[in-house]
Amino acid sequence: MVPLRISEQALVIEENWDRCEREIERLWNDGFMITDFDYGDGVYHVVMSAGTGWREQYIESGREFPERHIEDGWNEGYIVTNIAIDDEEWILVFTAGTNLRAQSWQSTHNFHDFEDMFHELTYNGQAVTKIAYDDEDELYIAMTAEGLNWEQKMSNWEDMPEDVYVGGQRHRPYNRNYRTARNSSYQRSGGRFDSYSQGGFNSSHDQPMVTDIIDHDGDYFFIESFGTPYREQRMHLRHNWDEIDAIVQQCWNEGLFITTAAHINNEWVLVFSR
Repeated sequence: MVPLRISEQALVIEENWDRCEREIERLWNDGFMITDFDYGDGVYHVVMSAGTGWREQYIESGREFPERHIEDGWNEGYIVTNIAIDDEEWILVFTAGTNLRAQSWQSTHNFHDFEDMFHELTYNGQAVTKIAYDDEDELYIAMTAEGLNWEQKMSNWEDMPEDVYVGGQRHRPYNRNYRTARNSSYQRSGGRFDSYSQGGFNSSHDQPMVTDIIDHDGDYFFIESFGTPYREQRMHLRHNWDEIDAIVQQCWNEGLFITTAAHINNEWVLVFSR
């Protein structure tokens, strides 16, 4: 889940899950929270951030999607803020202190049903805060919550450039396909996305920000959101982590923080925001 504020970041990169957990616990003790998490090339990559305002976290995992743990977490005042899948298990991060209300989740085995689900949820005023896909089980998961007041759409890029700049001085216009609901009852009109598509493709306008990424049949699908506190984003795509490590340091030096990290199609996509 994209945090609403960040003051500092650290990365945990480990091949072994036990070592990864120990480093996460060390950073928890230093006031950092997990703000994104993915697994790729046999390595866990965990983004941890300070200054989020979140209070506490814990992790649950299981070979099957851990439905029971979600209910238990809700009952104790936690919500699911991140979902990752390694070679064997689902890994869920539970967080207290986000100030979100009424979290729920839905799942489907069909991508077009997943799109319909997204349109229905956002039409009814819920914000999609985390999406995940397990290619082995062909299972799509969407976590939603109330209290964010985000306006959202799903877009897809068949060919994503290696470097994307949204907002700020380096802003460029990019062509992407905004998905429409198959059920016309869930199509909105007159919103901020309508104004944006009618000429808002320049840096002087408010821009929708990417708040999550998923893949389907080799294409990149983005959840774009109006209403986040961010006004500038950079997305960088590289084939391996070594290529992107220097970009991480440069963006941190410029005051941009990682808000989404995804391993898709054997490539890493990192979204930096400020």
